[in-house]
Amino acid sequence: MLDFILYYSHLATELSRLLGVRFIPGRGLEGAIGKMLAGVINYHNQENYELRDRELTKLTLLVSELNDIEHFSHELLVQFRNMYKKNRVDYYGFRMEVAAASLFIRRTITFKKNESPDFIVTVPNNENIFVECGSAHLSKHKDRDIGYKIASMVSGKVAMPYVNTRTVLFLDITNIIHHTLISEIYLEQEQIESIVKKEMNAKPVGGTCLFFYMLDKEKDYLGYHSIRINNDNVDHVLQKFLDEQFRLDGQEISNYDVPSMG
Repeated sequence: MLDFILYYSHLATELSRLLGVRFIPGRGLEGAIGKMLAGVINYHNQENYELRDRELTKLTLLVSELNDIEHFSHELLVQFRNMYKKNRVDYYGFRMEVAAASLFIRRTITFKKNESPDFIVTVPNNENIFVECGSAHLSKHKDRDIGYKIASMVSGKVAMPYVNTRTVLFLDITNIIHHTLISEIYLEQEQIESIVKKEMNAKPVGGTCLFFYMLDKEKDYLGYHSIRINNDNVDHVLQKFLDEQFRLDGQEISNYDVPSMG
């Protein structure tokens, strides 16, 4: 009990420090992160320790990624802090951008936070490629095929005037995969790839990397699983970057779960 209280307090304190928002039990728990912190306490009081620990794991990963950003650049952390404080409703997009920045930092990829598109990445030959982030999610559960949400997200992004064949979309679909597991109306990887390919076809975009948080129950590990889909007209500079950083062959995991959000 004491270990849980100490760890929970440490997480809440770190999130407050990193994001510049006070998370106080009983008040000040607004926003997606505040709701997750409140959920941890509720699960603990209900003695549902499995769900409690899953929420703690998600928050621990977020703190780890924000720490990556802070150690890399305090100015960049302030940008993310302002993003969260000014736009708490769109947590999904915020979470995808934090994960992308952390990934770049951990892989020593040279990048700059931008607005439209979200990141400018400089590859070893000093040429630039571009990353546009987003997410697909449901506001309420639907017991039907929800592949259209992925299609809608991709079609909206490829229509942006600044997207080109050196642009890759980084889209979080955690919430969509979560809902398919509940409804048991599954989206197989081939279906997902077909949906994305159709929306990218003949459009000026290089490719799409779909990400979703996956809990490997056997290894007790929470991390991103990715699906990469190339567009036929991808620029060779972006193609080389994607081949080096996001291989097309994935890892098979049989015993897993997907949370509603990262």
